[in-house]
Amino acid sequence: MSVGQASSLPSEVARGARAAVADVKPWVEPAARLGHAARGVVYVLIGIFTIAADVGIRTELDGSEGAFATLGRAPLGKILLATVAIGLVYYALWGLCRAIADPEHEARGNIVTRVGWLATAVIFGSLAWMAFQLAFGHASPGDDEAARNSVASVLARIPYGAWVLAIVGAVVLITGLVFIKRGWTADLERHIDMMDLPPRSWHAIYAVARFGMVARGVVIVVIGVFILIAAWTHDPEEAVGLAGALRVIGHQTYGPSLLAGVALGLVSYGVYELLVAWRGRFYVR
Repeated sequence: MSVGQASSLPSEVARGARAAVADVKPWVEPAARLGHAARGVVYVLIGIFTIAADVGIRTELDGSEGAFATLGRAPLGKILLATVAIGLVYYALWGLCRAIADPEHEARGNIVTRVGWLATAVIFGSLAWMAFQLAFGHASPGDDEAARNSVASVLARIPYGAWVLAIVGAVVLITGLVFIKRGWTADLERHIDMMDLPPRSWHAIYAVARFGMVARGVVIVVIGVFILIAAWTHDPEEAVGLAGALRVIGHQTYGPSLLAGVALGLVSYGVYELLVAWRGRFYVR
């Protein structure tokens, strides 16, 4: 749905949307808002730190590990980091619930969508574990080390591990492409209540959200490609996490400009997640 179409949404539809929100189970909405807020904070920090590394303010791209470490050094940082970790746990469980039960009826039999939610659950479960470890003063592997350890474990412990890894890589790659496509087609009015916002702000929200979704999809595509390379070569060192994917982008032709664009996109996606935390609509009854 375009912004122009959204602006002509009949009032009875708007009332129906609000009724759906009011009908949500009481425990779902606060947990959902916490999960989206935690995700938004992480993406905003990763994007900002990536920009800082791109312009030489920071020495390296360290992905989510750098974001969590910065949160931990803030006033009341351990509490803040633990809160973010709890939010990420919720988001991971919500992704698992969507993959299994599709409570909002969005997948409608689309297996790729469900697998994407499952991948989201695994990723954010891992991020939550990293955040908890740092909150309680334990060392935690960075994005790339965690990715390589996971790939090495699959190759060493699972029969036909390379084939399993290839399937995982293909799923991650396809998920990233789906996210890029959704960046162009997403119906944001389903997820964000914009009815009492000035119409001009709708254009800005759409621009920020779409840019962020596309940038996030690009990063996921890069991660999927390198999982496939690791499966093909049987070499865990080829795998990359979020930080490694950003470094790969930065090493391409026009790399600094591409990296700056992706980093701004990650900030935009974080802002979108914070908007969902603030004004999101949740349809689980």
